[in-house]
Amino acid sequence: MNGALLRIFFPALACACWLAPWARAQEGKAASGGLTGAIAGKPFVPDQITLEGEKLTFRSGKDFFPDMEITLTLPHGSSSAAGKTLTLGGKGFAQPTIWVKRREDGPLPKTDFVHGPQYAATLRLGLGKGGAVEGTIDLKISKPADTYLTGTFVAEGKKAPGESLGAADAPYVQGRIVIKGDWQEDSFSAGFVGKAADGKTFANLSGTKLSRGKGGHSTSLTFKPQLTSLFNHEEKGPGYAHSHLKPGEYLVYVRRNEVVAGYKRVSVKPGAQLSVDLTIDLAQMGRVVVKPSTGTSEADVMLVPVEFAGASAEIKRVFTVGQMGTDALTIEGVPAGRYQVVCGNAQAGVEVKAGRDNAVVLPGATAPAQAVGSKPAPPPKPEIRSVKTAPPSPAAGAKSPANGAKLRQGEGEKWRFAWEPLTGAVEYELVVTGPTATKPMIKEKTATPSYEYTCGSGRIMGHNKKGWTWTVRAKDAQGNWGEWTEKSTFDVE
Repeated sequence: MNGALLRIFFPALACACWLAPWARAQEGKAASGGLTGAIAGKPFVPDQITLEGEKLTFRSGKDFFPDMEITLTLPHGSSSAAGKTLTLGGKGFAQPTIWVKRREDGPLPKTDFVHGPQYAATLRLGLGKGGAVEGTIDLKISKPADTYLTGTFVAEGKKAPGESLGAADAPYVQGRIVIKGDWQEDSFSAGFVGKAADGKTFANLSGTKLSRGKGGHSTSLTFKPQLTSLFNHEEKGPGYAHSHLKPGEYLVYVRRNEVVAGYKRVSVKPGAQLSVDLTIDLAQMGRVVVKPSTGTSEADVMLVPVEFAGASAEIKRVFTVGQMGTDALTIEGVPAGRYQVVCGNAQAGVEVKAGRDNAVVLPGATAPAQAVGSKPAPPPKPEIRSVKTAPPSPAAGAKSPANGAKLRQGEGEKWRFAWEPLTGAVEYELVVTGPTATKPMIKEKTATPSYEYTCGSGRIMGHNKKGWTWTVRAKDAQGNWGEWTEKSTFDVE
């Protein structure tokens, strides 16, 4: 995936990751000396064991993807049933499904879904020290053959998505995302930016697509032990959490699609345990149409509330809403209020009224009146500075899936995309397109060099399985986007 030209400026401030929810400061440090096991006949000795809510995972390997892994989703309420023995499997498809992963030839692990008739398990859990969970397991799986895990273990306990933070997570800010009005499915992200008492700037961001009445979550692990999480409770709705913050002054916010739809300023003291709800009122939204200056280069447009007109560049970048090109930029779902539209050094004010189109013309878009026979003065161009880096080598481009890889489909299957991080990139954009599609199936922005997509129940059939492509580009702190990397291909099986 070489041939990219990436324009880079300052180190990344906001990061999001969709790879593992609610992880604590430590990796899953396992006491697995009492375990023996195998997957498909190959020895399996876990080096990480975690109990996250009701998901018990035994994992080996230090890379992005596991070398081997067995994951059991326990029956509801069983993770807190200390001292009780659970007998699972062998009773039909109502039993929990077990995920078994192992690397074979390629970089991605093969995944087997093991149903009730294909395994038998006896599990006993008890409380350990410091949030650890002690247990014993006797698991035998018939498919894949020669797969088993038996013995004693100590697992690291992790919070489940949506579980309230506690004193061990302080200082923290958490709260509900209250949505007034009807919504079914939107992309959301929760983030913060601010300055700690020592003068250093900190920020984080995590997001994913959420559906009303359905669970979902994402967590940024980039700045551990500080974690930023977004989650959706089937009944209570969306919420967020920022744990292990540095004491200081912060802006906490929630994005709906491309727009900051709710925010609050908070003061975080040492040991603070703050509950701050953010409200999104769909009835108080309008549309903004920004017309560009003549000759405007591609750059980010920020829709900054007037109260932040004198704020730092880091805070203003939170309010980025899109990219300006030669055509007008239409921004949906903007909360009513007064804003400053910023694109490079071009600025214009706009008052957004709910339920209406609100137009704004950046300076220079309309030429001033000229005397007869005179030449019109060129309009001012937004100042866009950039530093061009050398195109990354193949080793510094796409990491996975590699060219020609095969990705498995089926409900719950994960498609994981990862690439080499580039110094100074504040955001990446990933595009994944099917072989005959005119529009991408995945088009997502993330502040970390990775993204995880979870397959639904639908199936990709026939000739549409071969010839999928993916590509990525990076953005610098000035809002400049680099070129797209050369497309990598993969097939679906």
